[in-house]
Amino acid sequence: MIDVYKLNVALAGSMALSLNEGSILVSNDTDLDDTQGLTTSQRCDLDTLKHNIAELMPDDFGYTMFLDGREVSFQLEYQDGMVASSGSFLEFSTTEELQGLLVNADWDAMRSDALRGIAQMNKLIAAKKRKGRRK
Repeated sequence: MIDVYKLNVALAGSMALSLNEGSILVSNDTDLDDTQGLTTSQRCDLDTLKHNIAELMPDDFGYTMFLDGREVSFQLEYQDGMVASSGSFLEFSTTEELQGLLVNADWDAMRSDALRGIAQMNKLIAAKKRKGRRK
């Protein structure tokens, strides 16, 4: 796996950070051609990183990662249909630790937790709609 920390440090002070409000967003859906200021090498490394991460995750999960030249932020996302989603941040301090978290993740448990949270949110939204109609 591409070392996300080395890549992040290499972005520090770069034109890419300046042109993208101080951070680069990378997700399973990111089209890196739309990210301004990346060098060809940075774009290639980020694309390889995207593919490395995708290989470690089931298709119904996504992620959003922010690189700002100092810190790396990584959020897992579970999509439930077209509207609802649930996410949680992963904390890690090395690329190997991130890889281990993804390889050893209990995806079924995370999926179940996400679906419970989404169901609860859907109940709250439905209750609010019912309450609004009574007025």
